[in-house]
Amino acid sequence: MVRDVIDGINADPAGRAWQSLADVLPLLAEASPQSFLRAVEGGLAGDDPAVATLFMDGETASLPGVTSPRIHLLWALMVLCWSENDVSRAAMVLARLATIDPEPDARNRPRPAGCLADVFSLWSPHTSATWALRLAIVDRLRSRWPGVAWPLLLAMIPVRFALSPPPRRPRWRDWPQHPPEEITRDHLIAAIAEVVTRLLDDVGKDADRWADLVAHLENLPDPDQDRVLAGLGALDPDGLAEPGRTGLWRALTDLGQTRRQHPGAMPNDLVGRMETIAARLVPSSPIDRHADLRG
Repeated sequence: MVRDVIDGINADPAGRAWQSLADVLPLLAEASPQSFLRAVEGGLAGDDPAVATLFMDGETASLPGVTSPRIHLLWALMVLCWSENDVSRAAMVLARLATIDPEPDARNRPRPAGCLADVFSLWSPHTSATWALRLAIVDRLRSRWPGVAWPLLLAMIPVRFALSPPPRRPRWRDWPQHPPEEITRDHLIAAIAEVVTRLLDDVGKDADRWADLVAHLENLPDPDQDRVLAGLGALDPDGLAEPGRTGLWRALTDLGQTRRQHPGAMPNDLVGRMETIAARLVPSSPIDRHADLRG
């Protein structure tokens, strides 16, 4: 029945068929995951994908009680992520949706990138996939969608007082609805180390990405902080393009100054290492060096 319902759904490039089925997409996905995923993958092909028409935030924003149909699609994919057999394909679809999201930073949730972060959360994963399988999927994402994988890896780093939204659970399927492993402190530390390894593999000489790592430095265990600072210390300042180099210098300088003003949150030797690295990145332009003094 699901195949009959969605057969030819991508024939209309205006996406009216997708829009008409929006409210039942989670049920269609749960009823026949493979047929549903095949249809979504087909609807995401090409330069002007039909599924992109589900991002109707602008059209629905002024209509009380009306939500963008993309929300139902994201809920459907989140439900499929509880299936160990379907989580990999569903994650790839979410990553593709993240690349075409016209408003990725909009406050109206959920967004594709945020859904991926919920699925692969280290402390509250919205999937029954094992950690080994989740890590393998992340590596596939790094290879296929590197621009999506980078912020996903950053989002996987636990932060203090983080809140996880209620998971979208299957209504009819008996897929396990919890991670198979107990999430202990040792498990979390080991998982963070795997994430940091991948971040350091992917950061290259991108100064903006190094600044991203600096922004997450305080959330890392001590050994991983040491690894990030070692990587920063090995950078050749002349190999960093502007304005990224100045941004990285500013990120290190600001964090070092904050830690000096509020001692105890970070060991003094780490603060000193940051200041040493920042000193090698000082901009030659006095305008850049004193940009914080502008009115």
